[in-house]
Amino acid sequence: MTTLLEDARTGVTLGLTSVATRGLALMGDPLAQLDRHRPGIDDPFAIMAKIRQRGPFSRSRTGLWVTASHDVCREVLRSKDASSRNVDERDQHPLDDSFIGMDAPDHTRLRRLVSLAFTPKAIGEHRERIANVANQLLDACPTDRPVDLVSAFAAPLPMAVICDLLGLPASERERFFRWGEVLIAALDRARSLDGARQVRLANAELRAYLAAVVAERRRRPDDDLVSALAAAADEGDRLTDAEIVSTLTLLLIAGFETTVNLIGTGTSNLLDSRDQLELVSAELDAHVGNLVEESLRFEGAVMYTFRVALGDIQVGDGAAIPRGATVVLGLAGANRDPAVFDQPDRFDVTRTNAREHLAFASGPHYCLGAALARLEAEEAWRALLGRHPQIRRAGEATYRPSPIIRGLASLPVVLSR
Repeated sequence: MTTLLEDARTGVTLGLTSVATRGLALMGDPLAQLDRHRPGIDDPFAIMAKIRQRGPFSRSRTGLWVTASHDVCREVLRSKDASSRNVDERDQHPLDDSFIGMDAPDHTRLRRLVSLAFTPKAIGEHRERIANVANQLLDACPTDRPVDLVSAFAAPLPMAVICDLLGLPASERERFFRWGEVLIAALDRARSLDGARQVRLANAELRAYLAAVVAERRRRPDDDLVSALAAAADEGDRLTDAEIVSTLTLLLIAGFETTVNLIGTGTSNLLDSRDQLELVSAELDAHVGNLVEESLRFEGAVMYTFRVALGDIQVGDGAAIPRGATVVLGLAGANRDPAVFDQPDRFDVTRTNAREHLAFASGPHYCLGAALARLEAEEAWRALLGRHPQIRRAGEATYRPSPIIRGLASLPVVLSR
C-alpha cells in the first residue's frame, strides 16, 4: 500500500511539474528552458548566456532564483548561509543522507572523517593501477574499425577503478555499472514514474550489497577503501556503518559519472579542435593536465546545482539573494562567464586560468573526489593519445537525456588510420 501511495503521489507531482515547466519554457523563461532542454539538440550554454544577461541573479517565473555569473556562483557556494540540504520530502534522492546533502556541523564531521581515506598520497598511489587499466582497455579495442569510446573505454575505466578501490572482484563491475546507470538519474529530478521506481529499487539493492561489504570488512579488514573508511577515526569519532554505506553510494554515483562524462565530452571536444589535438598529442606531458581543467571548464558534468538561502546572501555590490530563496547555480554558465574567461566558448588547452572553473563546486562542498577524477582523466588521456594520436570521429556523438548531468551516451571513433 505504501508503494502504491508513493507512486500515486510521485505521478501527480511529475505531471504537474512537467506541465508547468513546459508552459513557462514556451513563455520564454530561461530556467524552464534549461530544465527542458534536449542535450545534443538544444544549446544549454546559449540559455545560460540569456540567464547571465539578466544580471548577476534574477528570479525565474518558476519561483526560483537563478544565476550564471561566476562570481555569484562562487560566493553562494562559499556562503555559510547557503544550505545544500534537500528539505523537499517529495523529491528525496539516494544522496540526501550523504555529506553532500548536509550542512555544518554534520557535514563538517563526516567530511573530516571521510577525507582521511582521500588524502593526496592515498589517491596518488593509484596512478599506476589506473594507467594499467586504461592500457588494458585499449588493448581490447579494435584499431581497424570504429569503436564506441564511451562503452569501450570511458565508462569501464572509472568502474574498474571503483571496484579496485573497494576491493571488489572484476565480476562485480557489470552489476555496479547497472546500478550507477540507474542511480545517476537521482541527481536530476525524476522525469517519469518508471524512472522513479527504478531509482528506488536500485538504491535498495546497492545499499544492501554495500552493507554486506562493510560488515565483512569490519570482520576482516583489507587494503581497500572500505576498510580505510571503517578504520577512520579522529579523537575517538568514527563513521557508522550507515555513514560508510552513504559515502560509498556517493562515490559510485557522483564519482563514476563525473569521470565517465569528463573523458567522453573532453575527448569529443578535442576531436572538434584538431589543432588542440595535435598540440596535446605532440607534447602530452606539457598539456595533459590543463586538458583536464579545460575539459572541466568547457563542458563539465554538472550543469547546475541548488542552494537554499538560510539568510540574506550578499553578493557583488550589495545586492542580496533573499532568505528562504532557492537559488539555481548555473555552473556551466559560470564556467563560460566572459568576465572571467577570455573567449569562453573556445576550447583552449593552453588557457592559463582554466582551473578557475567551478565544475567541482567551491567552498565547504568542494568535491572530495576531485583529485581522483583528475587523476583518472589524466591517465586515460595519457594512454589514449599516447597510443592513438591520430584518433578521429567515426560518426556523431549522442548525449544522455538528463538536462542536469551532461555526458555522452556514445562517441564513435577510429583509433588509428
